Amino acid sequence: MSTDSLPELDAVIHAQARLRVTVALAALGAGDRITFPRLQQLLDITAGNLSTHLRKLEDAGYVEITKTHQRRTPVTHVALTPQGRRAFEDYTTALHALLASRAGQTTEKGYLLDNQQAEAGTRFDALAMLFDPSTFRHIEALGIKRGWRCWEVGAGGPSVPSWLAQQAGPEGYVLATDIDTSWMTSTDQPTYEVRCHDIGTEEPRSDGFDLVHARLVLVHVVQRAEALAAMVRALRPGGWLLVEEADPALQPLVCPDEYGPEQQLANQLKHGFRALMARRGVDLAYGRTLPRLLRDAGLVDVGADAFFPITNPACTLLERATVAQIRDRLVASGAATDEEIDQHLANVVTGRLDLATSPMISAWGRKANPRTSGLMS
Repeated sequence: MSTDSLPELDAVIHAQARLRVTVALAALGAGDRITFPRLQQLLDITAGNLSTHLRKLEDAGYVEITKTHQRRTPVTHVALTPQGRRAFEDYTTALHALLASRAGQTTEKGYLLDNQQAEAGTRFDALAMLFDPSTFRHIEALGIKRGWRCWEVGAGGPSVPSWLAQQAGPEGYVLATDIDTSWMTSTDQPTYEVRCHDIGTEEPRSDGFDLVHARLVLVHVVQRAEALAAMVRALRPGGWLLVEEADPALQPLVCPDEYGPEQQLANQLKHGFRALMARRGVDLAYGRTLPRLLRDAGLVDVGADAFFPITNPACTLLERATVAQIRDRLVASGAATDEEIDQHLANVVTGRLDLATSPMISAWGRKANPRTSGLMS
């Protein structure tokens, strides 16, 4: 993980005293509360100091302070709000990611969503249903036409490179690469090639591309800065780079409308999934950095937007496949029990959860033509 894309820690929680307060409140059960004197006793700080930090946490929406009376004695109760509990979970996830980035190492090895697992094909189908229309719209806006040379990085499944091959036609060329190409069909067409390639450690197999595209790839690559630089190098002058990455930290919930226990359980499992990703070096806030990173790489005409699917049948398909794929790891990490996972999967089937994905940030930029740049300077 490069220093350009390190996750930020919540400044409200990160102050030492407020972190201690938040940890103490998070140890309570959801909906439970504690009296002000008892909390002061646990933390061993002055009443004035505790009041100051509780006020800042309350202003952020992280704690709820209730004043009441027991007989004639005033009593103050303090509780962590659902927003505060999520913020603390996000804080711990970001902290794991920071620790994992030390010396470029991850605390756990391997890609969490391995292409070799049976559920991978279902995930690829769901991702294609959710995001292919948006991806194709962006590429069409960049002006793809017959004769273009295109590189699909970390293709995973065949949907995007096959579509690119149709657009480029027999006069063009499409290269689809991934570490594991098991879900892509080999082809004997000289204009459509499938190769094994690690974008994080290997140089591009070719260059002079009119278009280089990667979707949901770089967040999983520890050497993502080097990978992005390699993709830029592979462009011809005037060629376009389109990078699309999720940004879970922008919207961390799989059920944004958390109105009941079914939705709360779904979000609990999603937080566990995100923590597992962070421990493998995934940058959960990478998507938002893409426009800046493309500009820093020297690209021009940089633009970006976001796509946020919710209550889509493909969201249900994706959730079922993802949870099934990481089930054992969720249980091993303590994020959920087998019974909770069974209950969640049963809840998903009912169609009442209004499932969402993380926002997909799409950013694009063009490699400047030296001749044009020289004329404009």
